[in-house]
Amino acid sequence: MNQLVVLEQLKPLDIFTPQGTSDILDKIKIEARSHVLDISTDKGREQIRSLAYTIARSKTLLDEMGKELVAEQKKQLALVDGERKRIRDDLDALKDEIRAPLTEWENAEKQRVEGHEQALKAFDSLIRFDTPHPASVEVQNRQKAMDAANSRDWQEFGNRAQLAYDAARQALSDTLQSSQKYESELAELERLRREEADRKAREREELIKAEAATKAKAEAEAKARKEAEAEAARVKAEQEKAEQERQRIQKEKEDAESRAKKAEADRLAAILKSAADSKAAAEKAERDRAEAEEKAAADAKAAAEKAELEKAAAVQAERDRAEAVRKAEAEAAAKREADRKHRAKVNNEALEALNAVMTGDGLLSAGAAAKAIVEAIAKGMIPHVKINY
Repeated sequence: MNQLVVLEQLKPLDIFTPQGTSDILDKIKIEARSHVLDISTDKGREQIRSLAYTIARSKTLLDEMGKELVAEQKKQLALVDGERKRIRDDLDALKDEIRAPLTEWENAEKQRVEGHEQALKAFDSLIRFDTPHPASVEVQNRQKAMDAANSRDWQEFGNRAQLAYDAARQALSDTLQSSQKYESELAELERLRREEADRKAREREELIKAEAATKAKAEAEAKARKEAEAEAARVKAEQEKAEQERQRIQKEKEDAESRAKKAEADRLAAILKSAADSKAAAEKAERDRAEAEEKAAADAKAAAEKAELEKAAAVQAERDRAEAVRKAEAEAAAKREADRKHRAKVNNEALEALNAVMTGDGLLSAGAAAKAIVEAIAKGMIPHVKINY
């Protein structure tokens, strides 16, 4: 049966009237709506589909009957066309009304299927990256996203989803392994780069230390040379000073020769002694200087090996040099003081004897005093003073 009512038994003139159309439409609507429709089962959905088709078929048959009636009855054309339209509209609306649950189900089904298809496409998009070596963290995040997407109810798409998920999961695992290997290689390269930088930094530091040690050695040697030169200059000054002292004594000797041969002899002896002492002091100073130079050289060499030892040795060398200078100066001062005291003693003894001569017979005139002094010297009464005839 392809129609809801038996249309063949009806006459077109009975149908295509306001009342006839209403009767037939009502019958069709009542018949169509009398069916219990179940959208939840395949059978129910098929029943809805068949019923909607039957309604459409009834619409076609009625429309064809109307066409025949128009052909037979031209006078009723306008009325029939209007009723035809009403039939089409009403039955289309009825068809839509009857089919609405199925249409809604089909739309929902289409959305459901499209949702599954999009979810399947998401698997493919998750394995695509903009770079051949994506970050391993990004790959792991996509694995988590894929696991979350796979947790949906795939329904009849379960087999396809499982295959797509397995393939995509394997692809991500391969990508993760490749990324981790790439990152490990990058990390190793970075480690090697840092080690190379550290090695170069150490080499620079060692070069700086070597240059500093060389500079310290050169400075220590320069300092030792400077100190040796200063010591040599000091010794030379001492020698010049001794020479000046000797010349002064020589001049005093020449001036005093006319006064006393013994004083001259004593003075000469003192000069000789002073010269010998000065020479000994100069020799000692020279030895000290040589020793100081050797020590300074040793200290400079030790400084290149170890800065702290160089400093301590330099300090000790300075102390030794200062002590040597102090001793030399003390000895020279002691000798000069002894010579001064000796000359003062000799002069004082001669002066006392002269005063005794001049004051023995009371105050004398200048001529008498001179004569008395000469006589006293001739008689040996004035110590350290003699007259050579």
